[in-house]
Amino acid sequence: RALLVTEVLDNLIVDAQDMIATSPFRSHEEPVSEANIQAVNQILDFALTPVGAGCSDGEDAATASGTGAFNLWTFKCVKAEFLIAVCSYERVFPKLGEAEEKERSAWFDKADGLLVEIWKEVT
Repeated sequence: RALLVTEVLDNLIVDAQDMIATSPFRSHEEPVSEANIQAVNQILDFALTPVGAGCSDGEDAATASGTGAFNLWTFKCVKAEFLIAVCSYERVFPKLGEAEEKERSAWFDKADGLLVEIWKEVT
């Protein structure tokens, strides 16, 4: 039993180190500041589980249902909502050619992609 406890503690230490390395989204800065771009990219790259998780025995990943699949869909919705909220910060005068607008447009496209993916999985 002591061997299991040390394994759990080792996993917790690794998880804590990963959390420390995560950069927070800084709401007091511009949405497309370097730190916020890094924070958004970390959220987008984060995956709860591998493909096919939440599937019952004999169930295809494309037709997943149940609690696991619902949690994955919810997490995708949270990611999309976060991207939309970040991109919706008011701008005084947006310029179509500037790098910030290109980044915002890319984030909108990623949010749209997440929502399309969820829609295909649910329907």
